[in-house]
Amino acid sequence: MQFDPFVIPFNIGLYFILIYAVARSVHWFRNLSRSDKLRLQRGFFGAAFVKSLKEIFMESLIHRKILKSNFRLGYMHMSLAFGWFLLILFGTIEANIFSTRHLNPSYKAIFFKFFNPDHGRTGFEAVYSFLMDFILAFILSGLILAIIKRFSSKVVGMKKTTRHRTIDKIALTALWLIFPSRLIAESLTSGAHGTGSFLTGSLGSVLASFLPANELAYPFWWLYSLSLGTFFILLPLTRYMHIPTELFLIFARNSG
Repeated sequence: MQFDPFVIPFNIGLYFILIYAVARSVHWFRNLSRSDKLRLQRGFFGAAFVKSLKEIFMESLIHRKILKSNFRLGYMHMSLAFGWFLLILFGTIEANIFSTRHLNPSYKAIFFKFFNPDHGRTGFEAVYSFLMDFILAFILSGLILAIIKRFSSKVVGMKKTTRHRTIDKIALTALWLIFPSRLIAESLTSGAHGTGSFLTGSLGSVLASFLPANELAYPFWWLYSLSLGTFFILLPLTRYMHIPTELFLIFARNSG
């Protein structure tokens, strides 16, 4: 099994948020009345379940309502939510298709480029690398809008930005660092090995032309893992907990 110590922060954060979510859900379910429990259980089957999946896709990932009323703000939310979903989905597929094993640890899909630095040179690998670069660029375009929004809310059509507590600011900083650190880590790795696509490959070639790319890549893989782990651990303490909670509430509401 491929492993490196830098994946530990990510693993800790991921398992923490999963255990926390399960524990809170079980506690909430146990406190429901018998009729509500039966209603919720029925909601996971049939038309209600399909309706919930459609609503999650359209409102939690695509952010259809926000897009209709404010395109720039909606695009910002969509690129981060839907883009991250696509990055995880196609990253998992990538790890399973191009790895020697079909059952891989959770971190393999997240840090695939680190463990497979020569991936993406020719054929289908190159096409898939282009897809992953395109998704990352999509997310980064929304992230740029989100950062600008913090300093000038009018850019996305808002009169003022949300006030954050200190813990929210730390979590937001961790979230903002996730995708730039991935970009730099993958670009430096690609530059050192002559791989990557239009985004990571091009940036990697430039960086490798005047920097020791192979040596510098490793600290950025650590930063990527630390950013993910920090965000996951702080998530239950911040206003951003509404993101996973909303998914469960959609199922509960559509169950009647």
